Amino acid sequence: MNSEGLAGLREQSVRVLLADTSLEKTGLKKRCLLFQGDAGAGIKKEDCTMPHGQLLMLISKSKHIYKGCCLPVCRKYGLSQTGLDVLLFLANNPEYNSARDICRIRGIESGIVSVTVESLIRTGRLIRLQDPDDRRIQRLGLMPQASCIVEEGQNAQKTFWEEITRGFTGEELGTFAGIMDRMMDNIDRIDAGVKQND
Repeated sequence: MNSEGLAGLREQSVRVLLADTSLEKTGLKKRCLLFQGDAGAGIKKEDCTMPHGQLLMLISKSKHIYKGCCLPVCRKYGLSQTGLDVLLFLANNPEYNSARDICRIRGIESGIVSVTVESLIRTGRLIRLQDPDDRRIQRLGLMPQASCIVEEGQNAQKTFWEEITRGFTGEELGTFAGIMDRMMDNIDRIDAGVKQND
């Protein structure tokens, strides 16, 4: 893309951001400014910031709403939220199928995962298998008894996503996904540095 096309894309992005009334609803000030010149157009980073408290509140409220979407499924099948989280994680990410994967990627404490997995095995919803290539690793598999739970849980996840992204265009969601990927890269980098210092 040439410089004129890039400048036009940035200007369009800024106009979308400044026109977003949801920013006013959340109390986030519309502070993104467009600067034009021979060097190209861009957004001044320090003028486009989200207060830390706002970000933490967004995360907290999202978790609360997600649990609310999942609650009917948990109640119907006598599951804890963590139990449903484990089943859905294994269904949505079949390549990550060990308790260690659940702890590392899903961010659930190892002790809680251990107790939850044992409960799911005891109730016939999970099976534990030894890895054929590495006998030290135990793989987790979903049993047929978990199929209805997974289906209804995935529907709850779909409802959650549709509700929190209501009114967004496909282009906006694509931009958001790209931002999230980059933020996750930064978080992984920071997390790796913290672990090295432990």
